[in-house]
Amino acid sequence: LGNLEFDDDNSGEAAICNVEFLEAAADNLGVTAESLGDGFLTEVKIVMKEKFRKRVSADRAAIARDAVGKALYDRLFTYIVAKIDSGLRPADPLPEHEQCCIGILGASAAASPQVLGFTDNQAILDLFFETSGIFPTLREYTALATGRDEAFLQDLAQRQQDNARFARTKFADVFRVQHYAGTIDYHVTGMIEKNRDPLPSELQAVLQKTSNALIELIFQPNIEEMASSSVGEQFTSSLAALMFKMNTCLPHFVRCIKPNGAQKPKCYEDQVVVEQLRYTGMLETIRIRREGFAHRLTFEDVVQAYRGVCFDFTTRLPPTRDNAAKIMAACQAKQAGLNTQQAMADTLNTLDGWIVAKNKVFLKYWHVDVLDSLMMPFGAAATAIQAWYRGCLSRRRYAADLRRYRDQLALAKTFMSDASHTAKEVFGMLSTLLQEEERRGLAGLGLLQSMPPKEEKKALKQLHTEISKPLDKRRFAKSVSRDIRASQKWWLKFEQRRDEHLDTDGNVYPWFHGLLSRREAEDLLYDSPVGTFLLRVSDRSFNYALSIKHDKAFFRHYRVTHAASGGYCVDGAASDFPTLAELVDFFRHENLSVAGDRLVEPLDLIHDLHLGIGDQNGQLHSVRTDSLPCRAIA
Repeated sequence: LGNLEFDDDNSGEAAICNVEFLEAAADNLGVTAESLGDGFLTEVKIVMKEKFRKRVSADRAAIARDAVGKALYDRLFTYIVAKIDSGLRPADPLPEHEQCCIGILGASAAASPQVLGFTDNQAILDLFFETSGIFPTLREYTALATGRDEAFLQDLAQRQQDNARFARTKFADVFRVQHYAGTIDYHVTGMIEKNRDPLPSELQAVLQKTSNALIELIFQPNIEEMASSSVGEQFTSSLAALMFKMNTCLPHFVRCIKPNGAQKPKCYEDQVVVEQLRYTGMLETIRIRREGFAHRLTFEDVVQAYRGVCFDFTTRLPPTRDNAAKIMAACQAKQAGLNTQQAMADTLNTLDGWIVAKNKVFLKYWHVDVLDSLMMPFGAAATAIQAWYRGCLSRRRYAADLRRYRDQLALAKTFMSDASHTAKEVFGMLSTLLQEEERRGLAGLGLLQSMPPKEEKKALKQLHTEISKPLDKRRFAKSVSRDIRASQKWWLKFEQRRDEHLDTDGNVYPWFHGLLSRREAEDLLYDSPVGTFLLRVSDRSFNYALSIKHDKAFFRHYRVTHAASGGYCVDGAASDFPTLAELVDFFRHENLSVAGDRLVEPLDLIHDLHLGIGDQNGQLHSVRTDSLPCRAIA
């Protein structure tokens, strides 16, 4: 459509130079090329209620072409914005409530007794929109068919001759308006023609009959547009609608500033930016904000946030106007004292100029920072208290964790010691068994005795039966206790009267330790040096046993039986002795076996002999717990 060109023929009437663009535009708009061309080239005049069609010049046709383009752009843009708004609009809007809130906000702002100094634009608005203003006067001359630009300017100058913001210039077609940002000159040439709606009625009728649904929708007749016969009236209506919408909400604006006029990147022109900030009112807005009350706190906010300056934090303080005023006065006095001490005279370090209104406290933009600086010591104190309390809790938890760690470490150490000792015991017993097998042979151990097949089968069956049975702990304990009682009874009946355990003075030999099991003997010898020994009554048979510390963690046990001569001998050894004392003395100088075991030093430990006898004073030997090894205590 923009490529369409017109030219006057010999009669001064417009003609289309490039018909192909007309056909393309008509196809896009959904109308015929003939009707669209007639709309550009003709206009309808009404004389005495009769319509006459008249051919127009090329200039008028170009104006009609541009009018159609602007109308398409404007209506499409309005349609898109309306569709977006309808999609974003809430399901149940409450304009009455919003308007009420806006009214209350305006009433609250009016309660401030201070009047701020700022440039009021109401005089400019009156110059443009009041009855004798620019737009109403322009509308009157636009309605006249014979309205001229010069007559419009002359009439406007006469109406505004007492207005200080309006002035004529030395040029006949220029008038000047003093805006808040500066002076602007306006040219009246063509202003009346531009104010008329240049879209021909014939073209609008053609576009309303289009086959394109979107074009038909956006060119539907509008009552407001029909009432607004000029561009100025449409602008006034649009501006009024915009102001109504802005007054019913809380809008936020984003100002886009051009860094330069050449549209170049990374090029910043200070003068261009400053002019834009001044013309758009940003500098004036910043000044008003600095002079106004940027922060408006409720009484409750003031009491809760800043009462620590003059009241104790534990004091219950109602959020009243008087309490808020007391707090602000105390804060102001305290800040003044700090300024005097530090010799600070900057206005931004004071609390002057605050006002307590009916419902709120009005503060300058720097007052909140000053109040926060007064509360900073309390924040630091709270941080210190929190750090101390957290440290105390951490130390308590650490002490408990440390105790648990040490207990677990002790348990683990005891467990590992028990496991190591048990493993060494098992290894020692297996080593002893292997040595006994080497020394005595399989025949001496009774492993080569032949057995009839029938008895062997019966024995194996009985063995499997016994293995498959669950262990009866009570029965096992009774059997062990029965064996111990039997050994004790044997010793008391046959051995006690021989006094083999007593020396010439009637005292028990230090190497005789009564009735002990193999495990108990090893526990007593655990921390003793190598070669330490003891003689004990066996809990498994009616004999004695020599237990000796063989190595650092190994023990050996030798059975002492009755010899055929009536004395005693070590099982497997050739020599026999009349008494146990002579046997012990002999093997303190000779080896017990080929392994090189020799009795070096008896275990010196007093404890109960578990034989039901006492010493020469009639007292039983009891365990000296202070002399027991750690293994025995455990």
